[in-house]
Amino acid sequence: MRTTTTAPAHRESAPAARTDAAPAFAILRATVTAVRKPAPDMVRLTLGGEELAWMTNGGLDQRIKLLFPRSGQDEPVLPADRGYPALRLMPEEQRPHVRTYTVRAHRPQQREFDVDVVLHGDAGPGSSFARYARPGDRLAVFVPHVDHPHPERLSGVEFRTERVVDDVVLVGDETALPAMASILDEVPADVRVRALVEVPEVVDTHYLRSGVSGEIRWLARGDRPRGEVLLREVRALDLADPYVWIAGESRTVTSVRRTLVDEFGVDRRRITFLGYWRCGATEDAARANPAIATHA
Repeated sequence: MRTTTTAPAHRESAPAARTDAAPAFAILRATVTAVRKPAPDMVRLTLGGEELAWMTNGGLDQRIKLLFPRSGQDEPVLPADRGYPALRLMPEEQRPHVRTYTVRAHRPQQREFDVDVVLHGDAGPGSSFARYARPGDRLAVFVPHVDHPHPERLSGVEFRTERVVDDVVLVGDETALPAMASILDEVPADVRVRALVEVPEVVDTHYLRSGVSGEIRWLARGDRPRGEVLLREVRALDLADPYVWIAGESRTVTSVRRTLVDEFGVDRRRITFLGYWRCGATEDAARANPAIATHA
């Protein structure tokens, strides 16, 4: 039986109407409509709801935020104006837990989308929510607004298609898998793609599609320091003029980028690097200290 408490009443505004003044991103309510396991240590949440009619998606590695209810809440308490600045000013005991994820698939006609959550026990609100999620569970999302005049590359999309010629290298840990999968879905078939993925152990290699022109290398970390195996494989690459996308634990990402620039002479402009998380830091700490970059 779930024990709940009643949160103070908040008079919410509806999401911004379909006008030219629509915000770039909107906080929308959503409901879990399906739960699946695309990989042993991952949960796919399908989120739906009428308010998702206001959502759009830039594809590739589009980042969004999920807002999880606090302990004792059936759904997250949201600020009256549905604005992100107002969300950050809410009392901590009411403010939703906020974590960043990648849109794995978006079906706008059905007003639903998928998010894949890497599980790490109950250590964080996102993993804990996904681990026990059932259809009907309620949360909120912070996503691009469909009627905002977005540029061609939406905010939150970091993969630079204009920098791709004929060779792409994707480098990351298990937290980068959903973004890698979405990128592989959209990279043209004639582009050579090599993906290096460091995971705790190799138990399932079906998550990333293997039909790309190139190679997917699954690297088991085991009990070795995080990033050690990944950096060794990066140093073994044959690189000509690649576009490199790196994501995962921030210190590892920095080390990989430094290696590519200093040892291989890769042009910095041809590298996209994203610190999705940092050992010993939560996303709450990152908001308090902008020097810490985290993703989930």
